[in-house]
Amino acid sequence: MTEAALQAALGPPPPDLAAAAAQLGVTKEALRWACLKENAMKTRIFSISISAILFLSACGPTSSLSSHSVIMSMSWADHITITSDNVSFTFASNGIPDHEYLDVYTGFDLDRVTTFPTYVVESPLEVSITLSPQLTAEPTFTGLNEIGVIISGAPLNNPYEADQEYVALDDAFVENGIPFLDSCNGHPTPPGAYHYHGISVCTTKVVDSPDQHSVVIGIALDGFPIYGSQDKNSTPPTNLNQCSGHVGPTPKFPDGIFHYHLTQVSPYNMVCFSGVIEGYDPPTLEEIEASFDE
Repeated sequence: MTEAALQAALGPPPPDLAAAAAQLGVTKEALRWACLKENAMKTRIFSISISAILFLSACGPTSSLSSHSVIMSMSWADHITITSDNVSFTFASNGIPDHEYLDVYTGFDLDRVTTFPTYVVESPLEVSITLSPQLTAEPTFTGLNEIGVIISGAPLNNPYEADQEYVALDDAFVENGIPFLDSCNGHPTPPGAYHYHGISVCTTKVVDSPDQHSVVIGIALDGFPIYGSQDKNSTPPTNLNQCSGHVGPTPKFPDGIFHYHLTQVSPYNMVCFSGVIEGYDPPTLEEIEASFDE
């Protein structure tokens, strides 16, 4: 099925998917999946023409959490509060993960020489995220601080250390028997805010099952769901775009949705957002350092 054939059958938005499917001789579900596959291909190469954007709009929202039902059914830790107004949902947590973490971690200054102990403390986090995510033609690169929220209660940060140069999981070290990262792929900031730089393996080992697609473990700030490293039949995900996402069926979205995977290979995590994310303005390193001194 070509894009031209799809456009001709769909006509101007809003489309009648049932009529278009009949014209093309396919089921409505197959037409919906064709829209998803076209969207995934264009998003992966980040080269979308105006006509293609109109085509994607005609297909309708390619991925929607379609009310708060999916969000409310996720396995959020008990200390997380989730509220929804059917336009967005708000995640509120004390920032402490619901799994074990270390008594002390090793941190280091930007000179990458001076080390110091860091400890996990309550770090309240409240984030509002859209319930109707939309793919965009150009990625938005992730910055410092949270890029998503995880069902454990702690946030997901991007793959990099504070300098946004070194991949944290590739640069992990142990100083005097005290690690920089724990076995869950997390650690605290100097003030004590726990966060992940990769798969929250202490979460996925509880919720994921062998030979099955990963369970949704979080939501990115652009509204798209985040999964662990298992794709269909527990195989590693393939055809991921530069933001570590692709379109495909998942347990909560059997008809297919764009979603992110945290993976077992570097950089392990999302370096950019594939969805529209209005008002995203991550702090600079200087601003974060200044907040440490307050």
